[in-house]
Amino acid sequence: MNRLTTFLGAAALTMTSTVYAGSMSNATSERHTLFTSLDAAYTWPATPQFSYYNPSAKPPTVTPNISSINGWGARFAVGARHYTSSPWSFTGEGGWGWYGYQRYQKTPAVGSSAGDVINAGIGFYGLDLLFGATYEYRQFDIFAKIGGLIEQTLLIDSVHDLRLSYSSVVPEVSVGGVYNLTNQIGIDLAYYYVFGGRFNYNYSITVFGTANTSYTPTPTALSILSFGLHYKFA
Repeated sequence: MNRLTTFLGAAALTMTSTVYAGSMSNATSERHTLFTSLDAAYTWPATPQFSYYNPSAKPPTVTPNISSINGWGARFAVGARHYTSSPWSFTGEGGWGWYGYQRYQKTPAVGSSAGDVINAGIGFYGLDLLFGATYEYRQFDIFAKIGGLIEQTLLIDSVHDLRLSYSSVVPEVSVGGVYNLTNQIGIDLAYYYVFGGRFNYNYSITVFGTANTSYTPTPTALSILSFGLHYKFA
């Protein structure tokens, strides 16, 4: 929670400072603008690792398979851009996104017990803050940014009535561009990479019938492709 508070506080302070600087642009030859974007996103996460152990089941250890992948999500962002006298400009933005959901299932095989049933899903969402530079080329704005994501991981195990979630701050980079239809409206395309590893979840039942659940709180690496609308305020 302390990391989350610090991160959001820094984001708010940075964005406020940028907007205030924009209000002073009339006194200089440079200018500032605010922008917002709304994008559809498709995510390829690093494949999570699952393990279930039940001594009364046959076999006692099972690993589920991916039954469905819904990588579709969305990202909304607001930011500020500082223009210079050259084609280069500097930008910062904060965004929130939902980055897809994967379902894992395994049903009992012939001759096995009902303890083999697995029905679990894992999803990703979170807030990010990015800073970078933009280069103007004709009607295109080409950008590269670096920052961090507060990655929220949500696991739902419906069979064992478990709901687990945790958050972590991880590095993030992005590259992309905006095709400007007008001075204010554009179409954007961007690729984001969130650094991380593989989510690890283990569920086991002891010989005394007590369930033990453990998971390795490793943030999951995400590859995200987004496209949508970009609006610059006059």
